[in-house]
Amino acid sequence: MVKTFVFLLSVVLAAPAVLAQAGPPPPPPDDAQPVAPPPESQPPPPPAAAPPTSQPIEPPQATGNTSAAPSSVPGEWVYTTQYGWVWMPYDQQYTHVVETSGVAYMFVFYPGFGWRWVLSPWVFGLGPRPHFAHGPGRFAWYARPWFRAHPLVRRKVVRTHRR
Repeated sequence: MVKTFVFLLSVVLAAPAVLAQAGPPPPPPDDAQPVAPPPESQPPPPPAAAPPTSQPIEPPQATGNTSAAPSSVPGEWVYTTQYGWVWMPYDQQYTHVVETSGVAYMFVFYPGFGWRWVLSPWVFGLGPRPHFAHGPGRFAWYARPWFRAHPLVRRKVVRTHRR
């Protein structure tokens, strides 16, 4: 009994010293950091697409050339942790928000796969923030949000400096 007590006491007293040596894990980066420069060409024009009815799944490998004609859709190349470089259109019609669940999707051009609906937590300010070359202010979901976020979702205020 005494041995058990002495052992437990030594573990309790030694735990802070052990934890202090290890230190807390580093926080995740606030912004996604691109590993390569963005693609130089614009994507082809998007096809007409209905809003997603379920969570998108990684698409199969596309066949053929996916960067044929220049896009007439205003947007920019944005680097995300989840998908890498994607072309995100600025217009509201390319964002679908399910207000009751706090889920958002964007219709983006995903090199190698083409235009796809992807899960987009950054619309609500959740998860790692994508690397925006010009800041998020040009996107309809940020500049003029038309949706009301789920009560459990708190939107982070992103401050960017214009270059």
